[in-house]
Amino acid sequence: MKNKKAISPMIGYILLISAAILMSVIVYTWLKTYVPNSALECPDTTSIFIKSYTCDSNQLNLTIKNNGNFNVAGYFIRIANVSGQELATVDLSQKLVVQFGGVTIGNSVLFDESNSGNSFAPNEEAINVFDIVGTETIYFIELTPIRIEEINNRNRTASCGNAKIKEEITC
Repeated sequence: MKNKKAISPMIGYILLISAAILMSVIVYTWLKTYVPNSALECPDTTSIFIKSYTCDSNQLNLTIKNNGNFNVAGYFIRIANVSGQELATVDLSQKLVVQFGGVTIGNSVLFDESNSGNSFAPNEEAINVFDIVGTETIYFIELTPIRIEEINNRNRTASCGNAKIKEEITC
C-alpha cells in the first residue's frame, strides 16, 4: 500500500504560498493607483512679493502683491531671527492677526476666509498683520506661494517652491 498522505500537505503549502503572492500582486496594483505619477507643481509664472512692510515691537504689517500670471490661494511664511542664518526656520503663520484679513490653515496663510481656492488674482494686493510679540529681531522673511490644483476631481495643495522669495528686512 502506498502512503499518499505526504503529497496532500505539500500541495496545500504550494496553494497557500501561491494565494499569498497573488493577493500581494493585487494589493500592489490597487495601491499604485493612489500614488501620483508626478509631484504637484505650480505654473512657472506664479509669483508673489512683499510690496511694503512696517513693524513695531508688537506687529509686522506686510503688503503682499501677486505679480505673477496666475491666481494663488495663499503662502507659507517663515522668518529667520538669528543673524547669519541661511534658512528661515520660524513659522509665522500661527501668529496671523485674523481681524485684518486672511485665515490660517495648517502652516499656511490663505487670502480667502471661505477657503474657496485660488482667490488672489494677479496685480491684487493684500495686507496681512502678524503678532511678533516675543520674537527677537527678524533678519529676513521667506514667502512660498501655494495654489489649489484639481487632480482627478480632488483639490490638492501645491507648494510653489520655484517661486519662493527671500526678503531681507530689519525689524
